[in-house]
Amino acid sequence: MAETIFLILMGILGRLSGNGFGKKWGVSWLPEALMCVPYGAALGYALAHHIGPWGYIAAPIGWAISYAGMQSATWHFLRWETHTDPNLTRKATIKPLVDWIAARFGYRLGDEGYAWIAAMVKGFIIGLPVGGVITAIGWALGYEIGSHAKGRVKFDPHAVSEFMSSALGAIGILVFLSLMV
Repeated sequence: MAETIFLILMGILGRLSGNGFGKKWGVSWLPEALMCVPYGAALGYALAHHIGPWGYIAAPIGWAISYAGMQSATWHFLRWETHTDPNLTRKATIKPLVDWIAARFGYRLGDEGYAWIAAMVKGFIIGLPVGGVITAIGWALGYEIGSHAKGRVKFDPHAVSEFMSSALGAIGILVFLSLMV
């Protein structure tokens, strides 16, 4: 039950992050910062469990890595079909890496395969403190699920993408903790 509540809360924080909650007060970064806390905390807790209290030093480092991933922008895959930045608000810092990986598979900006790779790279960086792989898969899967909500829901379909990617990505935290502690 606690795990389900945790995943729902992570999904809500993901939606608040994607919706720019707090923008008018200048704190739109807050939901993103809060969402990254469990990634850093899980790393610190697991290390402390194995090496003692010094392991907690890794928690802020894990948070910073996860937060850097959150700040890397999603415009190049958020819309999953248009791949344009409607607001030009954030530079997609991971785009050069995504371009390089996507080119290896024959994808380029505008292809659905490119969107999957971009979402997986962002999810991997966010989840890197807990291994990254499960978060990468969950992040892309969440955006895929959300892409099918367009025209099927009466609210912003990106809400589905943001909620699902964050909730499914957070499964990586639970798996990491179950394996490490």
